[in-house]
Amino acid sequence: IHYVDKDGKQVAPDQTITVHYKRKGHVHFNQDGTAEVIYDPWEADGNYPAVDSPVIDGMVPDKPTVKEVDGNSVKGDFEATVTYYPSDVDVDPDHPISPDTPVDPSNPDSPDYPSGVDVDDLNKDVTETIHYVDKEGKQVAPDKTVTIHYTRKAHVHFSQDGTAEVTYDSWKADGNYPAIDSPVIDGMVPDKPTVAEVDGNSKNDDFEVKVTYYPSDVDVDPDNPIAPDTPVDPDNPNSPDYPSGMDANNLNKDVTETIHYVDKDGKQVAPDKTVTVHYTRKGHIHFNQDGSAKISYDPWVADENYPAVDSPVIDDMFPDKPTVAEVDGNSKADDFEETVTYYPSDVDVNPDHPIAPDTPVDPANPDSPDYPAGVNVNNLNKDVTETIQDR
Repeated sequence: IHYVDKDGKQVAPDQTITVHYKRKGHVHFNQDGTAEVIYDPWEADGNYPAVDSPVIDGMVPDKPTVKEVDGNSVKGDFEATVTYYPSDVDVDPDHPISPDTPVDPSNPDSPDYPSGVDVDDLNKDVTETIHYVDKEGKQVAPDKTVTIHYTRKAHVHFSQDGTAEVTYDSWKADGNYPAIDSPVIDGMVPDKPTVAEVDGNSKNDDFEVKVTYYPSDVDVDPDNPIAPDTPVDPDNPNSPDYPSGMDANNLNKDVTETIHYVDKDGKQVAPDKTVTVHYTRKGHIHFNQDGSAKISYDPWVADENYPAVDSPVIDDMFPDKPTVAEVDGNSKADDFEETVTYYPSDVDVNPDHPIAPDTPVDPANPDSPDYPAGVNVNNLNKDVTETIQDR
């Protein structure tokens, strides 16, 4: 028995088995003194036993055991050849192998490749599917798919007993899944303006990405203000965040009217009075495709008007405004002041300084009371004539 590699090079010493044969001879003597010899068939003393092929590191034989041979089937010396092949074979994805293909096509006794190294075992396509839906899960744009080809190398280990084990390297992607801009949809904004690039080698199987669209225009009522950085969808941390400008203080405020009571020199003559009115306004947010946001507001709306306020009575004084008039709340947006100026209630008018009617008591203040008729020059001055008659 010869042990060789596929190139015919000896890899282990030959093994020989010798069996003894014998046969019976028959002699026939003729009358003339000659003799003729004939024989029975050779008979072996035994069979050629099965011989296990030697174990050689890193190699596997095409015949793990050379089979027993019937001694009587053999008439002369004969040979058997056991061919060894590498026990570990790598199979590249570019050169897959169908199951049961002989390792050595020229030797049908060579080990057969097992299942697991065919084209579909070493090559596959993996698909990323991007779904575009609204917050209710309804499709708002067609899906987009990206398919990447993957390959892996197989390693076949042939055992001495003729079995084979297949192991694999990790799948390797031909490339990454590229970043994909989400489509622009009128009146809507996506939680992911761009689906990020995905490392191909981080995936092994088909996978999905969901892009959720939300209304791009949102109204915020003053009764329900929203803190900055609050997600539009609390269930989705990737949803757009509300910007600054929609908090309680942005949509609600108090405006105060302060009434000062002073004399003509500006000195306080009575405590101030204040009237506070609450204002609200609605906010409007427009979310842009790039994730930024623009805010705008309706005008401030007052809950009510600033009521008329009677000026206090102060002894010996009278105000330029007996009543501070009611003020339309929506005509104001910020704190404002009113001043009520008090003047002496009793004024002497000298005839040397008569005053025309409707002249303001305080020329610097057109709202000050007007002098009445009756203190004009003719009211405070007159000529009296004495007439002497001759008799």
